[in-house]
Amino acid sequence: MNKLLSAVPALLALAALAAVAGCKSNITNLREQVRPTYHDIIVETGENTAYTAALSALTRMGYTITSSGAAQKRIEAISAISAAGVNRPARQLTASVRIGVAPDNCSNIQILFTEISEEMGSRREGMGTRQPLADSPLYNVFAKYVNETLPDKK
Repeated sequence: MNKLLSAVPALLALAALAAVAGCKSNITNLREQVRPTYHDIIVETGENTAYTAALSALTRMGYTITSSGAAQKRIEAISAISAAGVNRPARQLTASVRIGVAPDNCSNIQILFTEISEEMGSRREGMGTRQPLADSPLYNVFAKYVNETLPDKK
């Protein structure tokens, strides 16, 4: 019995650490929901050329442009819906792009990918949740296509 009682403080400490770690990731997720982090891609070109390159990159990635404005330097796009599978919900991705001025005659392309995922196994089945993608290989693919689209500097 004494061994069991001596293990209780250690178990309580482990439970407290797990709770704090879980809270930290929940706080990070909440922060991303409220103020998502756009990824920056700095390109050595003007805003109009950067806008055209971003539009081309999203099209090459298979996205459908839902709204865009060259004057506003903004693009919104959406992917096709991926079918649901066993233990895998249907999902769709959105892309939001903003173009701005960067130092040294460069442009800043800011991109945010968001996942829309169907809720499965709940009373809200058929409804979706949105989650910004903080880390995804999509950002690298987008940057690669943008840079391939830009004219070569010689």
